[in-house]
Amino acid sequence: MNPQLNKIFSKLAKEEKTELASEKVELNVSSDSIAIAKNIDKEISSFGKEVNKAEKFFVELKKMQEQESKIVSSLDKKEDNASKLYNSAIKQMALFEKMAKDLGINANESKAYKDLRNAKDEIEPFLNWRFVAQVG
Repeated sequence: MNPQLNKIFSKLAKEEKTELASEKVELNVSSDSIAIAKNIDKEISSFGKEVNKAEKFFVELKKMQEQESKIVSSLDKKEDNASKLYNSAIKQMALFEKMAKDLGINANESKAYKDLRNAKDEIEPFLNWRFVAQVG
């Protein structure tokens, strides 16, 4: 063929290769973009599931906190009652001991005194229920 035609075909072939190469680059960039977009979609889906779990957990936690508040209030009232009973038992024991001494007898020999002392001793640990239950 004509040398000029060869030159033209050669130039055309180079331009064609250049276009193919740029299309190849565009395809690689495009497939990378698709892969990243898919990964983002997966992450969003996974994140959404974790957020749903967290929301359910916090709803349950709130219910438990409300229940805790009621229990603490109830235990505080019971502690107050126990404290009053404990103090009454101490006063009664002191009175019993004084009267027994006046009569010349030993209070510890009385069944009523022993029962009162035992009851007082049994309620004493509940005077600080937070310590007994190890609650902050």
